[in-house]
Amino acid sequence: MSFLNARKVLIQNGWKPNPTYTGEFGVENIIMRKGFKEIESCTEGIRYCSFNYIKNGTCLGVGTVGEKIKEMKIYSWNFKCPEKD
Repeated sequence: MSFLNARKVLIQNGWKPNPTYTGEFGVENIIMRKGFKEIESCTEGIRYCSFNYIKNGTCLGVGTVGEKIKEMKIYSWNFKCPEKD
């Protein structure tokens, strides 16, 4: 499933972006500035990114693969809350 389609369904069903990225540089910052404040991190090379959502105190982490946002596909998910610094 594409990330953009999954994100739309999640938000329509009450999941809210759970911002965790606090950096100023990198691809995460670019993605965040495009309106995806739920970004947590991305790898270099083959791009794997993690996004976080929350609903009624339940956390949802979504893993994607793809170079561009419109091409990202879901490859994993979990119900773990992001670690706090």
